[in-house]
Amino acid sequence: MINTLLIVKEDGFKQQVSATLQNHYRDQLNLITMTSMQDAIEHLEVNKAVFDLIVFEQKSPSLTMAKILFPLGNGAKFIMMDEAQIDVTSLLSDFIIEQVSLSSVESDLLKVIKKFEVLGYLVSVSGINEEYVSVKPEIMASYCPLDYDVYIKMKDGRFIKLFTKGTAVERTDFDRYQKEKGIDLFYFNKNEYRDVLETLQKKSIKLPTPYLCLKPSWSRKQPKLTWQ
Repeated sequence: MINTLLIVKEDGFKQQVSATLQNHYRDQLNLITMTSMQDAIEHLEVNKAVFDLIVFEQKSPSLTMAKILFPLGNGAKFIMMDEAQIDVTSLLSDFIIEQVSLSSVESDLLKVIKKFEVLGYLVSVSGINEEYVSVKPEIMASYCPLDYDVYIKMKDGRFIKLFTKGTAVERTDFDRYQKEKGIDLFYFNKNEYRDVLETLQKKSIKLPTPYLCLKPSWSRKQPKLTWQ
């Protein structure tokens, strides 16, 4: 499991980076997101959490907050997304830091992650043979509206189709399944996921309200399921 902390303020950008990470690591990703460096620092100070990877947005040329964050990472590898190549030369002897431009995160983020994997800094899970790709409930709204089947994974490892393509529901349906059934991951078929991700990336950053997506048909009796 790759424990990852993502620090990004803007929702649309956060969803895009989250989707890129989840597309690569799938259900091997344990992702925590925060909207400010201050929140992340307080979380690390209080919880003494250990992360394999910390990805954060750096728009200011001042590294004051970042210099507080780095030693709290407890050996984490850092990816700094900045608007210009901020000089971190003096910090590289103590911390493993890579930089990507905010304008090319989509193409460069995975390059850095794969570089970390090649160097042995991160465990590579790219070879996992999985037919489905996992997506967290809070990100599902980002893909709406879409025309793909959505699945859930049972305790015995089977994948059950939950939402059939072509029928619309509200964002609250995903929230309800998470809250009432304890479903922390939904799944797309891997062969369709590239199209799903491209659809997200073409969307406007400002998402409409309410969010409409897929909904199961309640007209037929639903089978009793053992939730994961």
